[in-house]
Amino acid sequence: MLGTLGVQDVVLESDSKIIVDALIGTSEAPVAIDNIIGGIRAKLKDFRCVEISHVKWDGNRLAHLLAQYAKYLDSYQTWMVENPNMVESALTHDVLCLSSS
Repeated sequence: MLGTLGVQDVVLESDSKIIVDALIGTSEAPVAIDNIIGGIRAKLKDFRCVEISHVKWDGNRLAHLLAQYAKYLDSYQTWMVENPNMVESALTHDVLCLSSS
């Protein structure tokens, strides 16, 4: 789906060190999610540039907020020009957390 929008570079952040390490290949994925990690790695090959990093939970409020929001969506949704206020507020919080650490 991102490819159809012209997205060539992707940045993935997770507060799960286990998942980040499995995705970048520094450790084995737990058996319960090995197939999922393999599927994600296969999809990531479609992008020109991929950056994967581990972030602390308190600096990842935006991702948590979007994940909670997405649970209740029935279809694909994107914002191309303006972001909802909830996104701006959470992003500001995350940037402040990163700046203070």
